[in-house]
Amino acid sequence: MKEKLTNFLLGSAMLSGLVSVTSSCTQEEKDYDNDHKEKTTINITNEHKKNEDNAALFEFSRSEIKFALAFVENYYPFTYYCGKAWTTGHGLTILYNADGTSKRVTPNTPAPDIKKSDIYKGRYLTFEVLPDIQELVTAPMDQNTLIATCALRFCIGRTNFKKSQYLKALNAGKTGPELAKTLSGWREQDGVPKRLYFFAALITGAIDFSDLLYLRADGCYNLKWKDIFVYKNGKLKKDKDNFCEWDFSKISKNIEKAKQPRCVTLRIKNNKHVEVACKLTKDIVPEYIWQDVCAHSSKRVNAPQPQFDNNHTATKDSNDNKTVEYMALVAAGLAGCAAAYQVRKKILNQNQKSR
Repeated sequence: MKEKLTNFLLGSAMLSGLVSVTSSCTQEEKDYDNDHKEKTTINITNEHKKNEDNAALFEFSRSEIKFALAFVENYYPFTYYCGKAWTTGHGLTILYNADGTSKRVTPNTPAPDIKKSDIYKGRYLTFEVLPDIQELVTAPMDQNTLIATCALRFCIGRTNFKKSQYLKALNAGKTGPELAKTLSGWREQDGVPKRLYFFAALITGAIDFSDLLYLRADGCYNLKWKDIFVYKNGKLKKDKDNFCEWDFSKISKNIEKAKQPRCVTLRIKNNKHVEVACKLTKDIVPEYIWQDVCAHSSKRVNAPQPQFDNNHTATKDSNDNKTVEYMALVAAGLAGCAAAYQVRKKILNQNQKSR
């Protein structure tokens, strides 16, 4: 009976230490962990995997991908009409639930806050973008190319991505300028090349991902075509395949332009309009995304053919920012053990005296 009491007290002390640390987690960390669990389960059961390296790199780069998408798709605290569909949060027209079911955004859809919008964006990546990366991309990618590829897929949709010259060139083994030039083919809408300019620069190495960290959301729209393309005799310089030449000689100036203030007028419910000032990208993503991209920036290496050992490297690096939490958890457990030991020692002393 006394042994059972001792074990009970030991378990209670350890449990109290664990609970005290776990309960201190912020809601955004819980949201992030829940999203991580959802996408991990889904990826394991995906029967269409073709390129494990790209999938591992995708998981390692989730925060970078989300950040990049926040740069080209600003967060608005409204449900608004954009082009052809009602949109909300970080430029989403479809909202996915954790089980993979989804619903289209309507004028009556409540606008999610930044944290919830990030969860929705994570699910969109899981259910739509990642499967296309696994099924359609057969060539291994470095991190910059992966980020650019995900941004393109997000901006143009599955159908256009599947038939794109970019995907054809990527799977043919094209890299650097040869691959980046195919992004210039999307000139039907004025804003699309402005978005893709920075990702073309990323592919060629004209910029590093860290150059995107302090740009303004939608700041790419501050640029004009003459800022991003090479002109000859007043006309766009094109090659025989109708691709244009990106002008990276102005990259420093264009980065500064993409940091400048910008306001957007949105059409919201009941045909009303509202003007919204665009913030810096780092201010429209949850804190854990910002911490991840900053933590990874010092470790980022652009290998032409990344290789991971059963996702070990990706998992290890993506969890680096959790080290402090784990240490606190261990410390709490040790403290609980120490407390239990003192209780057990006191009981043993009392037993000896009673004898």
